[in-house]
Amino acid sequence: MAKRLVEASTLSHMGCVRKNNEDSFFFNGALMALQAMDQGAQIHHSFTEKTQVYAVCDGMGGAQYGERASYLTARGLIPFMIKARSQAIPDLIAGYVMDTSREVRSDALRHGARASGSTLALLVIKADMLYAANTGDSRVYLLRDGRLTRLSDDHSEVNLMVKAGLLTPEQARKHRRSNVITRYIGMPEADGAEELVHQTELKAHLKDRLLLVSDGISDLISDRDIHRFMSVAPKVSDLVQALAMEALEMGGRDNLTCIALDLVQGFNQAPSARA
Repeated sequence: MAKRLVEASTLSHMGCVRKNNEDSFFFNGALMALQAMDQGAQIHHSFTEKTQVYAVCDGMGGAQYGERASYLTARGLIPFMIKARSQAIPDLIAGYVMDTSREVRSDALRHGARASGSTLALLVIKADMLYAANTGDSRVYLLRDGRLTRLSDDHSEVNLMVKAGLLTPEQARKHRRSNVITRYIGMPEADGAEELVHQTELKAHLKDRLLLVSDGISDLISDRDIHRFMSVAPKVSDLVQALAMEALEMGGRDNLTCIALDLVQGFNQAPSARA
């Protein structure tokens, strides 16, 4: 099999309304410094490692508290990435989520923040597997053979109403309580990782395209349009720019962050693509 190659791009922007950027990201070892988050970032890189880690984190708490929460959540993935090379990923994710949640909660209490925390959308590529996890409403999408699948599960009031048949997905996206999440990193009531994190795993396939987004993207751009953007963008760098521009043109009312990945080389063909 050819040497592994993943093309990856990330973009983080304050948006048009907020006065600070509470979003953060982890880009296979790179993250924004706490004092530089408001400046945002855009990075493109090719990665060949057997184990790779990516995440989008959306802080909450106002002032500097949301920034600190998302930064700490991203920073916790530095030791996680080292451990991921040799340890089982599902258990490692559970431990990371609980340890980081306690750290974020303790940090908030030290700084006088009563309600501070962060969402998490996490993707680990290891060998021939994809491991996706989320807490809160930041999302992970997979485009495979033209079909879009959401690998994450929103922890939000409106998603509970969708599951109960009270709202359609489109109604949920525009609902006045669409920003109310039910789980987050730093949540004081959580007793175990099973209460905080949704996990899924599946085989990685050649030509898979993956996307991680904060709700600054997904609240403004429907899944149908995300599907369209993911399908037509020639490169992942084009994809993150197109999504950011669309969200900004629609008002950019929240911080926005996305990471896009193409599995270009060194992965197995999907069964349907085999001769």
